[in-house]
Amino acid sequence: MNLDIILQKSSNELKKSGIPTASLDARVLLEDVLKKDANYFFTHPNLPLTNSEYARFRSLIRRRKAGEPIAYLTGHKEFYGYDFFINKNALIPRPETELIVDETINYLKSQISNLKNKERTSIIDIGTGSGCIIISLVLELDKLSTFNFQLKCYASDISPRALYVARKNAKLHKVNKEIRFFQSDLFNNKIIPKKCDIIIANLPYVPKSMSNVKCNMSKVRNGIYWEPKEAIFADDNGTKIVKRFLDQVKERINNGGLILIEVDPRNAKELKNYTQNIFPKSNIELIKDLAKLDRILRVLN
Repeated sequence: MNLDIILQKSSNELKKSGIPTASLDARVLLEDVLKKDANYFFTHPNLPLTNSEYARFRSLIRRRKAGEPIAYLTGHKEFYGYDFFINKNALIPRPETELIVDETINYLKSQISNLKNKERTSIIDIGTGSGCIIISLVLELDKLSTFNFQLKCYASDISPRALYVARKNAKLHKVNKEIRFFQSDLFNNKIIPKKCDIIIANLPYVPKSMSNVKCNMSKVRNGIYWEPKEAIFADDNGTKIVKRFLDQVKERINNGGLILIEVDPRNAKELKNYTQNIFPKSNIELIKDLAKLDRILRVLN
């Protein structure tokens, strides 16, 4: 079979299995096997696959039919325009998380005159996972000539396996010398800086009651059930770890500093109220994502 026929048959196969992005997924997987872009298929529709290429492609199709996310099949995922290495030890980056990068950059731009008078500005990413947030920030800030002050960047995660992914991504993007990584349960590692100017976090926030919902294939095909459970689910209707973070972060943020944390829209207002009790004099707001859902809790200390 040539490329055109293989793609058509595989797309139909994925569609019958209930994969909503069947055609796109089949093409992406074939691109990954051949290490070619989409244009290659248009210019070589009659090209056959070798036996080894076909065997690898069929293996990926079978795994995709079972619901395994594309990011884990290909080993990479785009975030903020950058390509990141990803495996089953780290959460798959989501587009809505890019809001943290946007908000951090906007804050730094608004503080340029103040920051120039400081010896250095510090930022830490708690629960860094794949490292996509802090690495994207460093890459974006390196592009801006206006940021001529010293920025000290840190990142932590409770999982050593996730930190391996983050460190690998930092090295791939050549920013490994600009970010210091720590293994830590929130701020428990004593080596972590005592205070920072910007603290960002994307912690587990999905209610733990949802972790056992695998009653049918449509649930299994939701990528969330293939990712590390400790990076997704939390007790207390998903708020337990976020609340622990909020309890601790008060002593870690500098005056005038910024805190950004991704939250579940279902408990966002509860967490905002919780935060107001901890930071009664701070500017606190919820920022909506493109779907108009409360996604980021922003605290200006």
